[in-house]
Amino acid sequence: MKKIGWFLPLLILVGCDAAGYGLWLFTPREKKTIPAEYLGLKNHSLAVIFYVDEKAQLDYPNVRLTLGAKVVEQLRAHVKGLRVVAPLAVARYQDEHLHWDTQDKNTTAKDLKVDHLLIVSLVEFSTRVPGQMNAYQAQILAEANLYDASLDEGENRVWDSKDDSLEVVFPAQPQYNPQAEPIIRRRAEEQFVDQLAKKFYTHKIVVEPEN
Repeated sequence: MKKIGWFLPLLILVGCDAAGYGLWLFTPREKKTIPAEYLGLKNHSLAVIFYVDEKAQLDYPNVRLTLGAKVVEQLRAHVKGLRVVAPLAVARYQDEHLHWDTQDKNTTAKDLKVDHLLIVSLVEFSTRVPGQMNAYQAQILAEANLYDASLDEGENRVWDSKDDSLEVVFPAQPQYNPQAEPIIRRRAEEQFVDQLAKKFYTHKIVVEPEN
């Protein structure tokens, strides 16, 4: 019974309609190519920096590392020749340079020995529904800016997400089992990172059939 209880949140989130899954698995899926919004990271170096406010940092102290590691892993896998700074080294730099967010971006890039900075500002990061201590639903909202340190300060922002906010709400309906919280956070982080990383390489998506 304990094993079943532990597995139940996963079944709720993933779904367990075997017949429907079988039909989906063997149905040809049409795919569409989505071009990268920015291709200039190829054969360059990058530091991914997460700006997290004090409340989120207190509630989720390792969020910079968990998100940073996922972003770095996906970009390394899909952007040829990309060199990235380890998330732990980036977090250490932030902790040792408390005013990193107000100094020149080119100075930060020089300190981290990279030619690009991807700065991600977490506007919201939570795994619980506000005002409901026992309702679990991840909400991630962020803005991102990419800087090219080879350009002059003030003219070095080469990409931003402001026209297309990075947002994830998962699952669609809140869950009320505390055991589901780690799964919810992991899945939400994966979805968020996938949204962000795919801005920088051409990829394919499955086209859902029209009803």
